[in-house]
Amino acid sequence: MAVPPDEVQLYMNFAVRLTGELRSIDIPPDAILWHYTNGPALLAIVDSMSIFSTHISCLNDTSELRYGSRLVREAMASLRTTFEKGSPEHTFLDGALSHFQENPEFPAQAVVPQFVTCLSEEKDDLSQWRAYAGGENGYAIGFRAADLRGCRNSVLARINYDNALHLRLAQKVAETMVQFFLEGIRKYSPADPIAWGGRVLRSLGESTHIRRPVR
Repeated sequence: MAVPPDEVQLYMNFAVRLTGELRSIDIPPDAILWHYTNGPALLAIVDSMSIFSTHISCLNDTSELRYGSRLVREAMASLRTTFEKGSPEHTFLDGALSHFQENPEFPAQAVVPQFVTCLSEEKDDLSQWRAYAGGENGYAIGFRAADLRGCRNSVLARINYDNALHLRLAQKVAETMVQFFLEGIRKYSPADPIAWGGRVLRSLGESTHIRRPVR
């Protein structure tokens, strides 16, 4: 039995609520966001009328990409210990840990079609000058947030550095995954609950981007 569309919508709604709790998208429309760059890159931006972005597998700090998925896996492992071995919850979380396990030989992020570019709310930030503008003779290009929203296949989001909040949300993801699994069994009475759990995991991964975190 496939996961019904209305069930998938529940997963999507949950992902949207998580984004709200992260406070990642509450950027005022009139805020000016600054893109720090060097001279040649500025000319390329003006010439192409585009800002180039980097594939998420090629970021300077590769741990950024794995951070969120690691927290969720750790939360699932911790939650699993609270259930009796062989119970539906324990079996489901066993499958979830296997499903979202990092494969060092074939990282999930290597094939996903996601790219990122960085902007800052700081107009004159020394660390940004050093990191992105060559340290001297660089440029900071200002963009109004409202003008960046609505670009095709893109999301404008603020990075959240609240580690305590990250841990709470990871725990919420783990608990809600189990909740969706159990509620789905009660609602749809699938012939094979284990197979149903696998379908739930795939749908949840696509809905919440557990494998594909977005910067």
